[in-house]
Amino acid sequence: GTIDTITAQLRRHGLADAPAKPDGAIRLATYNIHELFDDADDPALTGRQEDIGRVMIDTRQAATAHALRKIDADIVALQEVESLAALKWYREQNLAELGYAHAAAEDVGHSLGLEQAVLSRFPIIAPQTWTDRVIGTHPDEYRGRPYRYAGQPMTFRRSPLMAELALVEDSEAVNADQLTKELPEADRLTLLVVHFKTGDGSEAWRTAEGAAIAEIITELKADRPDRRVIVLGDFAAPDGEGHCAPITAAGLRDVFDGVQIADPKATATGIIGDRACRIMLDSGTALAEGSTPFVLGTVAPPERLDRRMGFRMPGFASDRYPVVCDLAPLHSSGSTADSD
Repeated sequence: GTIDTITAQLRRHGLADAPAKPDGAIRLATYNIHELFDDADDPALTGRQEDIGRVMIDTRQAATAHALRKIDADIVALQEVESLAALKWYREQNLAELGYAHAAAEDVGHSLGLEQAVLSRFPIIAPQTWTDRVIGTHPDEYRGRPYRYAGQPMTFRRSPLMAELALVEDSEAVNADQLTKELPEADRLTLLVVHFKTGDGSEAWRTAEGAAIAEIITELKADRPDRRVIVLGDFAAPDGEGHCAPITAAGLRDVFDGVQIADPKATATGIIGDRACRIMLDSGTALAEGSTPFVLGTVAPPERLDRRMGFRMPGFASDRYPVVCDLAPLHSSGSTADSD
């Protein structure tokens, strides 16, 4: 109740509540949850990367979990998760009743260890990343100054995380090998969870990442042309920068394309009012009939408040909001995981 009360006073964007999910639809969400660290020391992280003391504070655990419970998505893609262990710790502490029996997080090559992750009511097949993939060469300058990485091979700042989902009712009745070999395309969904390089001056890096993600989509569909691919996560800059153009050219579209939304604040995905977090669907994946994608608004600190203080406010969840859509039933049986 308290979180709702604070949110009612300090919500600037998005919806106050999640619309009902249409019967039979699969609810999909992406959420940059902002630095989800657990309370265990990772001995590999020391010095500037030290993780002790970074544990997500209780008020933010409560507020992010409150948002996730409101959405009640069947599949949630998360960004800025420390590890699979941290993801499971957070799930057990905060989301035990939501039925996320399946979890995935992989090292994506980020210096702080921040990864993308998936929580799902459906089984996850063979997560994969591309941490060593060379996607270009670093430019000579960064923010107008000589760049220390000039001329060196460029890789993803954070590799996409691929998670293939088996859209089956009884996940206990099948094992991963059966799913991998025998499942028809109509019962599968491939997510590429992304978190692009952030920051002004990183436009060239984001451009290279967008092109490389489009190449990966082409590779994934080369051997399985009917594979359904969704790219979702934090794109780190609005679409106007152009870094999404190769993904669009590969046949994917933003879920808000063509959707009439009267108030632009309703689709802002972060507390500064931008639209950096997105869900992009390919042509084989449709929104559920009558459904509209939405952003769930959470507490946005008063603009005059220091950002670090904002993160410690009661009721504050993250500087990004969850982006949500309802997919038409994909698998042949027409039924979905129980989402009571």
